[in-house]
Amino acid sequence: MRNQFTTFRDVLLHDFNLKRLEIPGYSWRSYARSMNVSSGRMSEIMSGKKGLSEKAALKMSENLNLPTELITLFLELVAEHQHSKLLKMSTRSTATFLLDNWDGVALLVLMKSPSFKSEKSWIATKLGVSLERVTYLLDTLVAANQVTQDSEGNYRVLEVPIPFWNNLPVNRTVHSNIRCFEYFTDKLEFVETASAQATSLTVSIPLAKMDELKRLLADFHYGLKSLSDHSPESQISRLQVQLIPITVTAESSS
Repeated sequence: MRNQFTTFRDVLLHDFNLKRLEIPGYSWRSYARSMNVSSGRMSEIMSGKKGLSEKAALKMSENLNLPTELITLFLELVAEHQHSKLLKMSTRSTATFLLDNWDGVALLVLMKSPSFKSEKSWIATKLGVSLERVTYLLDTLVAANQVTQDSEGNYRVLEVPIPFWNNLPVNRTVHSNIRCFEYFTDKLEFVETASAQATSLTVSIPLAKMDELKRLLADFHYGLKSLSDHSPESQISRLQVQLIPITVTAESSS
């Protein structure tokens, strides 16, 4: 049966021809009406200008006058077509997807954790998202060649570089990655204590030199930012610098 029907359009054409044998003068307009779609939409589908979503295919399958196994094949071919479209996802669209979906980036980072489990329920709990969302993220990342799945169903990250910041609109990149990084660094807490480095420093600064201190902190901030490298070998870390007064001056207490 697979040899006869290689695309979902072949199945629709077969269904149309069967109905035309039963009803002389049966037209594509009539067939489109029986499928509850417009004739223009049906024309675009059959010509290859438009695809067919799995949801639309499921509704359409209710009106197919075909054996159950052929209807099942129709739905499988639609799903395969959708998957092939994902496989053609460009590097640019992959980067855009990750910029717009904090949980996509979070999942990639989570998968590099030593404690990662290829269990959708575990991932959903860690990210705080639904099982359906996890399935969508994994399918998209696999199709985008960022994640692979072995024969036992285990997922792992492929070290495929993505030009995160290159060839993307600057204004979109700035706003998207800030939102994305803020979300996933807040969500994920899998870094072992031993791998985190933390320290605090308490100093006495004359009030007259507070402006100078703030300039030093600003210089430190920009200096650190110049070291940022978004290559695949980079590690994303969060550094928080806070200037918190812990004494009350005579001036402020009066």
